[in-house]
Amino acid sequence: VDRAREALQAYEEALLLEPEDLFLHKDRGEMLRLLGEVDRAKDEYRLVIDQANGLEERDAFVFSQLGWCHYRLGNYDRAMRHYVDALSLNKGMIYTQFDLALALMCVGRHGRALREYRFALDLAESNHVLRRRGVLDVALRRPRKRTWGG
Repeated sequence: VDRAREALQAYEEALLLEPEDLFLHKDRGEMLRLLGEVDRAKDEYRLVIDQANGLEERDAFVFSQLGWCHYRLGNYDRAMRHYVDALSLNKGMIYTQFDLALALMCVGRHGRALREYRFALDLAESNHVLRRRGVLDVALRRPRKRTWGG
């Protein structure tokens, strides 16, 4: 909890310098969620979605962030669409591949989710061992079931 509070403070300070940074807002939402401030976390995810939807151009990174925010709000179909959009622009986004599989699991498409997980593992295998370890560590820390809905 102390580390999450420290991280939240760091994100809030960073947002003073970069108030429109989607990644910072999304991660502030993650810290709020970890600290049990669910409503504030949801507000942060919605803010990211609103800001990203207002962008003239969205790249793979933005689509991936949109996917995660929708996932956190329980909008799994929207999350999947954004993950597919991200992967169509950048097939090498291994973490997004894992996130797509996670969203598929949440809607009960277990066979497809398993195929996506396997594909993500194949992608990860082509990376340096330390990069692989990091990607797999993040994937294993992702929640396996819905912990709160939208």
